[in-house]
Amino acid sequence: MKPIVYMLLFCAFTVVILGHPNNHGALIPHHDKLPNGESCTRPGYSCSESNQCCTPVDGETFTYGCGRAWMEGSKICYICNRESSMC
Repeated sequence: MKPIVYMLLFCAFTVVILGHPNNHGALIPHHDKLPNGESCTRPGYSCSESNQCCTPVDGETFTYGCGRAWMEGSKICYICNRESSMC
Protein backbone atom coordinates (compact mmCIF):
# COMPACT_ATOMS: atom_id res chain seq x y z
CA MET A 1 0.00 0.00 0.00
CA LYS A 2 2.82 2.38 0.87
CA PRO A 3 4.53 2.10 -2.56
CA ILE A 4 1.25 2.93 -4.29
CA VAL A 5 0.81 6.08 -2.20
CA TYR A 6 4.39 7.13 -2.95
CA MET A 7 3.84 6.54 -6.66
CA LEU A 8 0.67 8.65 -6.65
CA LEU A 9 2.44 11.46 -4.78
CA PHE A 10 5.31 11.33 -7.27
CA CYS A 11 2.88 11.59 -10.20
CA ALA A 12 1.02 14.48 -8.58
CA PHE A 13 4.24 16.42 -7.94
CA THR A 14 5.43 15.74 -11.48
CA VAL A 15 2.24 17.17 -12.96
CA VAL A 16 2.41 20.23 -10.70
CA ILE A 17 6.07 20.92 -11.49
CA LEU A 18 5.99 20.24 -15.23
CA GLY A 19 2.52 21.63 -15.85
CA HIS A 20 -0.24 20.39 -18.08
CA PRO A 21 1.15 19.00 -21.36
CA ASN A 22 -1.46 20.72 -23.56
CA ASN A 23 -1.09 24.28 -22.26
CA HIS A 24 0.27 25.83 -25.52
CA GLY A 25 0.56 29.26 -23.84
CA ALA A 26 -3.13 29.92 -23.26
CA LEU A 27 -2.36 31.53 -19.87
CA ILE A 28 0.16 34.01 -21.34
CA PRO A 29 -1.47 37.45 -21.93
CA HIS A 30 -2.35 37.84 -25.60
CA HIS A 31 -4.37 40.09 -27.93
CA ASP A 32 -7.83 38.75 -28.86
CA LYS A 33 -8.08 40.61 -32.18
CA LEU A 34 -6.01 40.69 -35.36
CA PRO A 35 -4.79 44.09 -36.67
CA ASN A 36 -7.74 44.18 -39.12
CA GLY A 37 -10.24 43.83 -36.24
CA GLU A 38 -11.16 40.19 -36.81
CA SER A 39 -10.99 37.65 -34.00
CA CYS A 40 -7.82 35.57 -33.87
CA THR A 41 -7.33 31.90 -33.06
CA ARG A 42 -6.45 31.41 -29.38
CA PRO A 43 -3.45 29.29 -28.29
CA GLY A 44 -4.25 25.58 -28.30
CA TYR A 45 -6.84 25.79 -31.09
CA SER A 46 -6.59 24.59 -34.70
CA CYS A 47 -5.04 26.86 -37.36
CA SER A 48 -3.56 26.67 -40.84
CA GLU A 49 -1.28 29.78 -40.87
CA SER A 50 0.56 31.84 -38.24
CA ASN A 51 -1.25 35.05 -39.22
CA GLN A 52 -4.51 33.54 -37.86
CA CYS A 53 -3.07 33.17 -34.33
CA CYS A 54 -3.36 35.64 -31.46
CA THR A 55 -0.15 37.59 -30.80
CA PRO A 56 1.41 37.87 -27.33
CA VAL A 57 1.18 41.23 -25.54
CA ASP A 58 4.91 41.07 -24.72
CA GLY A 59 6.37 40.37 -28.17
CA GLU A 60 9.98 40.68 -26.99
CA THR A 61 9.75 37.87 -24.43
CA PHE A 62 7.25 35.58 -26.16
CA THR A 63 6.85 34.26 -29.68
CA TYR A 64 3.81 32.77 -31.40
CA GLY A 65 3.00 30.64 -34.39
CA CYS A 66 1.02 27.84 -35.94
CA GLY A 67 2.75 24.49 -35.65
CA ARG A 68 2.16 20.79 -35.48
CA ALA A 69 1.32 19.65 -31.95
CA TRP A 70 2.97 16.66 -30.36
CA MET A 71 0.61 13.64 -30.35
CA GLU A 72 -1.97 15.57 -32.41
CA GLY A 73 -2.33 15.36 -36.16
CA SER A 74 -3.37 18.96 -36.79
CA LYS A 75 -1.62 22.31 -36.51
CA ILE A 76 -2.42 24.52 -33.52
CA CYS A 77 -1.62 28.06 -32.40
CA TYR A 78 0.95 28.40 -29.64
CA ILE A 79 2.64 31.12 -27.58
CA CYS A 80 5.89 30.35 -25.79
CA ASN A 81 8.94 31.97 -24.25
CA ARG A 82 11.64 32.78 -26.82
CA GLU A 83 14.35 31.41 -24.52
CA SER A 84 12.53 28.12 -23.90
CA SER A 85 13.94 25.00 -25.48
CA MET A 86 10.45 23.44 -25.30
CA CYS A 87 8.96 25.83 -27.86
